[in-house]
Amino acid sequence: MQQNECTELLAVGLVMLVIAGCSAAYLNVQEVQPMVMDDIINMSKAGVGKEVIKKQIAATHSRFSIDTDEIILLKKEGVSDDVIKTMIDTDEA
Repeated sequence: MQQNECTELLAVGLVMLVIAGCSAAYLNVQEVQPMVMDDIINMSKAGVGKEVIKKQIAATHSRFSIDTDEIILLKKEGVSDDVIKTMIDTDEA
């Protein structure tokens, strides 16, 4: 092989690696959806710990504006006071 052919093959190989890397990175990117009240209730009913739920609220940048009736509903559904407080705090952020 001549030097020009080797250089050309090397360039093509590098381009293919870059494209493959970009494709893999694109496929791994997932759109993060903010949580809704039903997510909190379902996680609580499933036995997910309050610290995990609070971390997920933060990780998804979820915002809640909950009223008194919704707080009562959350309590009836078994959501901890700490999680409810975290939800209320997101409205103040």
